[in-house]
Amino acid sequence: MEENKMNAQPIDSKIPEGPIAEKWTNYKAHQKLVNPANKRKLDIIVVGTGLAGASAAATLGEMGFNVLNFCIQDSPSQELSERR
Repeated sequence: MEENKMNAQPIDSKIPEGPIAEKWTNYKAHQKLVNPANKRKLDIIVVGTGLAGASAAATLGEMGFNVLNFCIQDSPSQELSERR
């Protein structure tokens, strides 16, 4: 049992270095960008067609990505119309 603990690899959480207030800024500043020529080679899956999902899918589509949008309802944004 003790030997098993010693051989275990540490978990890499990929949390950016630095103070918590600056982590998101550091993360965005060091991300690799997608080459515009490769955008059509990527499929982006968006789950949900409410306000956030539809907005995300539309924005990514306008940026040139192939977007697949999935919804559990019968029609897009139906969950919003049922709440009225």
